[in-house]
Amino acid sequence: MSSCLKLIVILGVHFRIVFCSSAKRQFEIPKCCPIGEQFNDSMACVTSNSIPENWEWVINNSIPLNQEVTFSPSSPTILGNAHLSCPSPSRAILLHGIDEFRLLIAESGRLHLNVLVYSTQERDQMVTYTESFCFDARTKTAIFCPCSKLPCVRKCCYDGFVYNGSVGRCVDTGHDDVGFWRPTFQAGVAEEGYYVIGNRRPSCESGSATVITSSNSTKFAVGEDGSVKVSGYPQAVPWHEYCGDTGMLLVCPGRLRTEVRKFLIYGVLLLIAGALLIGVVITGFLLPSKVAKKLHNLVFAAHNSMLATAYVATGVAQIIPNKRNAACFSLAFTIQFTFLAAFLWLNVMCIDIAWAFSGLHSPQGSAVERDHKKFILYSVYAWGTASILSVITATVEFVPGLAVGSPLKPNFGRRACWFEKPAATLAYFYGPMAFLLLANLMLFLYTATRIILVRRDTAILNSAGNTSGSAIRKNRQRLVLYVKLFCLMGLTWITEIISWAVGGADYYWYITDIVNMLRAVFIFVIFCCKRSVLNLLRARLASFLPCAKRLTHGKSGMSLSGPTSSLQLTTSIKKSTRRPSQDT
Repeated sequence: MSSCLKLIVILGVHFRIVFCSSAKRQFEIPKCCPIGEQFNDSMACVTSNSIPENWEWVINNSIPLNQEVTFSPSSPTILGNAHLSCPSPSRAILLHGIDEFRLLIAESGRLHLNVLVYSTQERDQMVTYTESFCFDARTKTAIFCPCSKLPCVRKCCYDGFVYNGSVGRCVDTGHDDVGFWRPTFQAGVAEEGYYVIGNRRPSCESGSATVITSSNSTKFAVGEDGSVKVSGYPQAVPWHEYCGDTGMLLVCPGRLRTEVRKFLIYGVLLLIAGALLIGVVITGFLLPSKVAKKLHNLVFAAHNSMLATAYVATGVAQIIPNKRNAACFSLAFTIQFTFLAAFLWLNVMCIDIAWAFSGLHSPQGSAVERDHKKFILYSVYAWGTASILSVITATVEFVPGLAVGSPLKPNFGRRACWFEKPAATLAYFYGPMAFLLLANLMLFLYTATRIILVRRDTAILNSAGNTSGSAIRKNRQRLVLYVKLFCLMGLTWITEIISWAVGGADYYWYITDIVNMLRAVFIFVIFCCKRSVLNLLRARLASFLPCAKRLTHGKSGMSLSGPTSSLQLTTSIKKSTRRPSQDT
């Protein structure tokens, strides 16, 4: 306890004596390393029991926010191994005596970090951080997370140094006014300040960073999230994948991968692919109702409708500018949901054909009722599973404080209208997709094994004219149809996953990208350009299209199915009183 004596004189006549007291409180110093450790010259924590810790530089630079509360400077409380909420690449280092910052002591005894930041306005300003910072006694440094409050940009070198691309390192300019790089921001951005993290190279996942030189045709502008937009390129580069210096940017390979026309071409091709798949869906519903309402045709239509929507959304995402807004978020979730739903419906086809040969009981009721019940179950599975994955993704993306700084954070809109990090892409997209491809392969192998086991009985049933044997034959033909679709979807997507995992220059994968976009053309040709399907469509449209009536005139006796026709594969499965497994 300390006391003070105040003598108050009023108009030279009256006076009074007031005794006051205040407690000297201890304040807390968050330490970067655990107790008993300090930073070495490489800023790594090492055991330092033999080296005393001198915190005078912190104590002498600490100012109480409330001047009426005093603190004991001799024995501060040291909190070892302080937690920082940002990953290492996002942390900034402040050097005592060089960088401008102050320490403020709150009434609770906790320190606040008051840091000078730059602004696009005329005057720079101080910003206070109340958490996510720590100190080291030996190196007299403070480490904090500046990007939690402000946009961050990286300078490749410290002030007074510039990056030399020919030697690949920072060189001393010898002049204080040279190498003092500050970026150009987009209009209205960083008016409340921004922070420059010095001497920090981009954290590239593979390869060496590329130097982009500023010129009359190449301009750089930083956005509100710290990403940089380079003129002539459609996608902004995330702030942690570039650094800037005088007249140049150092950018990770692949970030500025191509010019706008490539994305425009890809977008147009994807939109055409989506239109073709929509044509496939419409063709299926224009077939006679008894054909269109078959379970496998409904499943096929659901698969193609999801794939068509995915292509259209991806095409739009390729064409529109990259912005972190509601439209970009909507496109990202649509692409994820529809592609996963398309693969789940492909998985439904595999489950359905395996069910036909498994011996498991079908739902009760007539053939139409059984198909209806199955389709409801399949819909709940396919669309429900895709919805669950999308909800998980949205939760991680939008819930405050969840997965902050984690590679599993989707961060839609930072890299493009898609996942920012490979780990997130794997967890929420390619991982489930690869699992479904493997599951489909296992189901096909199981079904093929069942067919081999019942082949002898099937031959006997067919020779006797048994309708169940005929049903098995039709199911085998349906299996061939599904195998074609699986190969078309599976093989092309395997190359897509490989190209994503391996990486490299974009032109390595131009051929596989084009083949993937042409899969819709293959599906359209296989399932719509068959003579049998065209004849059915002409017959269907003959009642209200005179030209179609003339085309079908005199051909009513034409056979609409053959040994290898698509119509036979998709519509000739007859109702059977016995399930295929009962003939085994």
